Amino acid sequence: MASETGATAERARSLTALGIVRAQHGDPEASLRALAQAYALARETGSVEDIVHAASNQMYLLCTLGRFGEALNVAREARRVALALDAPPGQLSIFGNNMAAVLVA
Repeated sequence: MASETGATAERARSLTALGIVRAQHGDPEASLRALAQAYALARETGSVEDIVHAASNQMYLLCTLGRFGEALNVAREARRVALALDAPPGQLSIFGNNMAAVLVA
């Protein structure tokens, strides 16, 4: 419905939720596609909160799949985009925390 009505922010949030559900049901590749699309839409709307939400979920899934380099790339890119949108430090901290966790893993 969000697609049909042009509600881009709502579509991004829905795709983030769909990505998590698909991962929980054992389809990590479909999950990653949904999360990547959610991130792209969040960037389009300029919503820092949605960018952080989609990217952090994407990072988590990549990390659980052992794809650490990709997880770091997602974090770096999303942090750069969030900084350009003047994200508050509290929202940026998730990227630092997740990057540290990926490096430890």
